[in-house]
Amino acid sequence: MPEPLTLITLDLDDTLWPCAETIARAELAHFQWLQREAPRLTAVHDQAGLRAHRHQLMNGSPELGTDFTALRIASLTLPLQQV
Repeated sequence: MPEPLTLITLDLDDTLWPCAETIARAELAHFQWLQREAPRLTAVHDQAGLRAHRHQLMNGSPELGTDFTALRIASLTLPLQQV
């Protein structure tokens, strides 16, 4: 008898459940954490600016497109180095 199938699914484009609000809340919580832990960064870069930088990096580095941890780290490295 074959092993039972075990799945972990992610839905980041609202096809299975509306996740935009959840993602927005997570991004806000992350930015609030950055405000506490890296105030010089958030004094220079607002949430929209950091999001735009992350999207620009994602579009220019397709290898990061599916690795959200690597993308988040890479998208904060340059802005943190600049402050």
